[in-house]
Amino acid sequence: MLRLKLNVLTMVERKPEEIPKEIPRIPIAVPVIICPQCYKPMEIVEKVDVNVEEKSFFRKGTRSVPHIQYRCPTCGVEWKESLARRGGGCFIATATFGTPMAHEVNILRRFRDGFLLRNRTGEMVVCSYYKLSPPIARAIKKSEMLGRVVRILLIPIVKLFNLLYKKQ
Repeated sequence: MLRLKLNVLTMVERKPEEIPKEIPRIPIAVPVIICPQCYKPMEIVEKVDVNVEEKSFFRKGTRSVPHIQYRCPTCGVEWKESLARRGGGCFIATATFGTPMAHEVNILRRFRDGFLLRNRTGEMVVCSYYKLSPPIARAIKKSEMLGRVVRILLIPIVKLFNLLYKKQ
């Protein structure tokens, strides 16, 4: 019992560690990726920049997008997950349901992230949506009647996606 007290005293007497000179970075939430082969959680290896081709109607180019590289400790499979801005962009649904935190908006985001952004055609649909939807969303915000019509159209779609995700 005396030893325990001495250890506690020596721990208290130690000088506090020096404060780091650089400002700590703000932590970001990153997804846990499950290995598609062995179904075990993958480990984060490093942050890498991936050059992504961008195509629009008038120009073509590439831009560097930060990704997190994962590796499965069991079977060695690698995966890169984009850190590009996600979670926003549901302009029409947000205008229709009144808040970006609405349950319906989150279901539509899940469909976008889990299905549309996983293939090239879906990426093109999302890109077109981002270009076309802001003026439509502004019109929905201004007109209560238009908001009701769009809500009537979106609710069955949201219910279908919700059923699909509950089965998974």
